Amino acid sequence: MKKRALLILFIFLLIASVSAANLTVEKIDRGNVVISEIGNPAKFDFKITNPGEPENFEIYSLLSVVMMPKNYFKLSNGETNLEVEAYPTKELREEINGYYTFEYQIKGWYSGIFKDKLTIKIVKLSDALLISAESFSPEDSQTDIIVKNLEKAEINNLSLHFTSPFFDLEKNIDLKPEEEIKIPVSINLENTKNLDSGSYVIIAETNIDGKKIKIDGTFNYLEKERISVSEDFSGFLIRKHQIVKTNEGNVPVNARIEIKKDILTRLFSIYSETPSSAERSGLFVNYVWEKSLRPGESFEVVGSTNYTFPFILILLVIVVGFIVKMYYSTNVVLTKRVSFVKTKGEQFALKVKLIIKSKKGVENVKVIDRLPGATKLYEKYGVKPDKIDHSTRRLIWNIKKLNAGEERVYSYIIYSELKILGRFELPSAVAIYDLEGKSEEVKSNKTYFMHEGLNKIED
Repeated sequence: MKKRALLILFIFLLIASVSAANLTVEKIDRGNVVISEIGNPAKFDFKITNPGEPENFEIYSLLSVVMMPKNYFKLSNGETNLEVEAYPTKELREEINGYYTFEYQIKGWYSGIFKDKLTIKIVKLSDALLISAESFSPEDSQTDIIVKNLEKAEINNLSLHFTSPFFDLEKNIDLKPEEEIKIPVSINLENTKNLDSGSYVIIAETNIDGKKIKIDGTFNYLEKERISVSEDFSGFLIRKHQIVKTNEGNVPVNARIEIKKDILTRLFSIYSETPSSAERSGLFVNYVWEKSLRPGESFEVVGSTNYTFPFILILLVIVVGFIVKMYYSTNVVLTKRVSFVKTKGEQFALKVKLIIKSKKGVENVKVIDRLPGATKLYEKYGVKPDKIDHSTRRLIWNIKKLNAGEERVYSYIIYSELKILGRFELPSAVAIYDLEGKSEEVKSNKTYFMHEGLNKIED
């Protein structure tokens, strides 16, 4: 009986351990891109060849991806076509931006588990769509908004609100993988009367799960002679200003580019082309470039202004002003300093000095400091605290009164039997005082000590 039970257990383990590696799976991509905010599935066609007996199987992933079909499916002997969808979880979609490879498993009732890997691509909606509009001139009353799906993913029932200085439109769209559509839109001629030609921004905005998503694009508003103007600003400390004029008409035109600089920033500016003329008017200098363009030709001027030196100067003024303001707005100043103490043994010891100075007369002053962990107070040195709270490791000195301009210094020594190397940081001290019947508080600076080793030295 016992041998029979062992035989049954052996057969069971043998069946459970049989691998389904004899399955052959050919994966055909039908759109492996998942839009992060939408959560559409990555789609595949699996051609599965089962050389064994017909059997029920299930497909799943142990990672943050839900596989479809979710229920059991039957694989007959031979080849079976199966539509498979992969749904990454919201957390994974928010974490990953790009390609993601994970392991999936196909488990049979009897034949065991087949393991394989699948790659999907997770992208943000703003990276999946390209928004633009056809160029138009003041003579046009209509143009086309262009929406292009850059990825192999279906985007269905997406509500977009398009806005620009020239038009305002709401539209629900469906996009097939890598599809481009054009949406006719009327131009508000009343709003365009006083607008200059050049490059303008179109914004497409949508709301998904309460989160607003904006996608920017550009389009050109042409001059009458059909000259397109592209203007771009980039950089922060080194600010680049690029202007490109292109003759999109069929007759030669004279392109004129103007850049105005004040007398200060012009000192830090350089240009890719020598100006045709420069005229000073008050505090400004107007630079002009002119060039005749044949049809299809472009004229580009790039100006760079280096704001590094002015930025550093302004930053220093702000920092100094802030420090001065903080100093004069504080009634009591508490400063904490620390220095290394030589000892006979190898103990780590530091001398801590607290300096409190009052700008106005204050009363009932308490200077409170706290011993860092792993340290003790050397009570034979310095001004002994009026109170030592061993439970909180606080040291308290009481001062009945501080006159305006009065300064007091308290120092003490801490030590530790532990070997301390590297950066040793001490907490800020606190002073609590009464001023004109109100209780106020001020903190000291934080201090630290860099210790690279212990020395055997005398007091």
